[in-house]
Amino acid sequence: MEACKQENESRLGTSLKGRILTVIRGSCQERIESGFPLEVPIDICAALEMYIKEIRDSVSVRKSEFNIEEFKEILPDCFPPCMVHALSGAQSGSTYRIPCDLP
Repeated sequence: MEACKQENESRLGTSLKGRILTVIRGSCQERIESGFPLEVPIDICAALEMYIKEIRDSVSVRKSEFNIEEFKEILPDCFPPCMVHALSGAQSGSTYRIPCDLP
């Protein structure tokens, strides 16, 4: 009987630890996301202007080459496990949170 009690307490502790970690991860993610977008000083924007223009031009070219027909057939079996999980969550109506890898 004592062994069963200890096993149940052990499982409860692990379950509680898991729930606490989930709450902490969610809080970390919310804290990080609340800081975006960052305010970038105007002088830094000016210094990066040529690079920003180059990136925007590249994206613009890629957008003009994009053809939606390339993605007509979706094969979920080809998705990595994280995407399969996100897709199944979206289809079931549940929310998907990106896990925060805390030690």
